[in-house]
Amino acid sequence: MRASKGWVVLVAFLGFCLSAKSFAQQDRPNILFILTDDLGYTDLGAYGNPYNETPHLDSFAKIGVN
Repeated sequence: MRASKGWVVLVAFLGFCLSAKSFAQQDRPNILFILTDDLGYTDLGAYGNPYNETPHLDSFAKIGVN
C-alpha cells in the first residue's frame, strides 16, 4: 500500500512538471511550493525560533503575500 502512494505522488509530480511548460508561456504569478516533513510553524526563524537558521525562508516570509 505504501509503494502505491509513492507512485501516485511521483505521477502527480511529473504531471505538474510537464504542465509547467505551458504555465511558463502564460503571464501568471510565480508560485513556490515547499514540501517539508515534521516542520511546525515555530521551527522557522521568521516565527521566533532562535536555534534554527532559515534565512531564505525568513526572507520569503518577510516579502510574502499578506
